[in-house]
Amino acid sequence: MILQKPDKRKYVREAPSKKAIKIFIFCEGAKREYQYFSCFRGLDSRIDPRIIQTEQHDNNSPTGLFEKAQELFKVQDIELRSTDYVWFIVDVDKWTQINDLKNDAEEESWFVGISNPCFEVWLYYHFFDSYPDFENMHISKSWKSFVNKKISGGFDSKRCFVLIDKAIENSKKNYKEKDDIPIVGTTDVFKLGQLIYQFVKNKI
Repeated sequence: MILQKPDKRKYVREAPSKKAIKIFIFCEGAKREYQYFSCFRGLDSRIDPRIIQTEQHDNNSPTGLFEKAQELFKVQDIELRSTDYVWFIVDVDKWTQINDLKNDAEEESWFVGISNPCFEVWLYYHFFDSYPDFENMHISKSWKSFVNKKISGGFDSKRCFVLIDKAIENSKKNYKEKDDIPIVGTTDVFKLGQLIYQFVKNKI
């Protein structure tokens, strides 16, 4: 079942309070993930999402993202509070270092969100409540084409982020894993989604 596409709206942005929970989000993707999570900035003064964008030349492998996080906190002398969160958003399609990242993150009490094979899986569940089934769905490029065709006009972060509640519900319902990794066509990014949504649900 496809959900109705949201109307364009204007949102009153709020500066985070001094006590706001900081959510540092390190994304493997250089563009789409950054655009999506940036939509939640300023929606509620109680949270301060800080999306760290990677550049094309960066080492954006899972272990590269972990090293980037360590360097950022050290160079900028950022002291994480017990209420703050660090999340890594990664794909399965390119890398074999996910278990290393999960182990390193666990030692720091940080979190990892994985989409198999790519972030477009999470975007898909904003509109559909059923498990997808199409040829070559294990390939990232196939997903990018599939999502653009399935969603009229393609996925627009500036409009569609308001469907995060549906994405949480749909991806959680269809989630399956093998060896602690989501199977093809599923994602556990809903865990980060749940964290964000509890603060912004009355604003979107």
